[in-house]
Amino acid sequence: MSINRRQFLKIASSGMAAVAVGAAGGYNLFWRDGEAMAATPTLILSMEAALMEMSDKVQLPVWVFQKGGDVPRCPGIAIFSVEGDKIDIKITNNLTVRHAFFIPGVVDSGDILPGQTVTVSFNAPAAGTYMYYDNSNAPMNRVMGLHGPLVVLPRIPFTPYTNPPTSMQNLFNDLGRTSHFPGSPWDPARNWFWFLNSFDPIKNAAAAASPSMSASSFTNGYLSQYFTISGKSGFFSSHDHNIRLSGNVGQPCLVRCMNAGLITHSYHLHGNHAYQLTNSDFDKGTTVVSDNLRMLDAWPLAPLQGKDMLVPFIQPPDIPKSKWPPVQEKFPLDFPMHCHTEPSQTAAGGNYPHGLLTHFIITGPINSADGVVQVTKAEVRLKFGKLSISGVSSQPVGTILEVRAGSGASDTIIGTTTVKSGGTWAFTGRALKTLVNRSLSVTTQGGGPQRLDVRPVMR
Repeated sequence: MSINRRQFLKIASSGMAAVAVGAAGGYNLFWRDGEAMAATPTLILSMEAALMEMSDKVQLPVWVFQKGGDVPRCPGIAIFSVEGDKIDIKITNNLTVRHAFFIPGVVDSGDILPGQTVTVSFNAPAAGTYMYYDNSNAPMNRVMGLHGPLVVLPRIPFTPYTNPPTSMQNLFNDLGRTSHFPGSPWDPARNWFWFLNSFDPIKNAAAAASPSMSASSFTNGYLSQYFTISGKSGFFSSHDHNIRLSGNVGQPCLVRCMNAGLITHSYHLHGNHAYQLTNSDFDKGTTVVSDNLRMLDAWPLAPLQGKDMLVPFIQPPDIPKSKWPPVQEKFPLDFPMHCHTEPSQTAAGGNYPHGLLTHFIITGPINSADGVVQVTKAEVRLKFGKLSISGVSSQPVGTILEVRAGSGASDTIIGTTTVKSGGTWAFTGRALKTLVNRSLSVTTQGGGPQRLDVRPVMR
């Protein structure tokens, strides 16, 4: 395996990034700060060898899915799409043995031979969180780094799922509208990944030297020394803004938890409990959306399992109401999220230098500048040429919202509406201008919260 210094430096400093595929547009909305979120009609990936620096500067050989024009990343780039959109991915195998691109129940490339390029095409499945990975010579190729997340969004992302159970719909209805959940509705831009993997340096070196070694040889005697969360650990995972959760009170966020490694872990969050929204088995291609919502302070995750968790960003339950807002400890309130599985705490010196650790930071009290515009319904009645759109907002009563034809904040205004008591708003108008773009946007007059790239249901 030949890796130059430039390749090593790139992966050592890289974190997670995201790309929108299919007909997506306006997707800076779904990844905070808009990292690498330009939409692309065809995603170009290659399978590459690289060196990945651990927190103690040890360099491990890994295999990765690398996006064309991007640096190597482990896990691979986060792919975002909208349910039903056509996705085209061109994949080149630049490694020395056969590999594959696989999403159970969605797409299977079959063998991609060394030097071969294949294109896989499929329609984005139901809204939710998926893992793409190399399922050949399992689990070695996956654990060596050939894995990454696919996020499919509903066309109207009021919740992360298309037809959520009533209990989940009620939870999202309550966000920002009840005393227990003060602040704002859920904003799809507040989206994080806690993507787990583990590394045995001896096994990684053996696989790099003999890429065709058997999976049983790789797993026999496997002893993890490094445990990563979204590619980092220890100090580096706790200070990476794409891993560390942060926000003011009343800014709920979604955390997509995934485990590509060989070790069962248990996330433990201090400061807030979290709602388990889904349970996924990525090896079977199944996801169960929860209809019995529970608040958890720890949740286990076995290999090839995933769970979507909603962190409400509310007053920590151990702070008495009489002491809130906090008078003894001032904002920001900084809490840990760490693993409750012993190996990640004790391996290679203990105290998490190479283990699963990050922070959960409540940066301040409720802030009106954090306002959110949410869409709960958008449809076009083709027979009558009628557009109907409605939703909720954390903006004050009387705030003017502008409805625009297109997926951006500068597209043509087709009408206005105002926020009413309870934060609700609604608009009815002609559908003609919407049909041209097949999407619309809702923005606050004069600047402020906005919801871009809303795709009405055509009836």
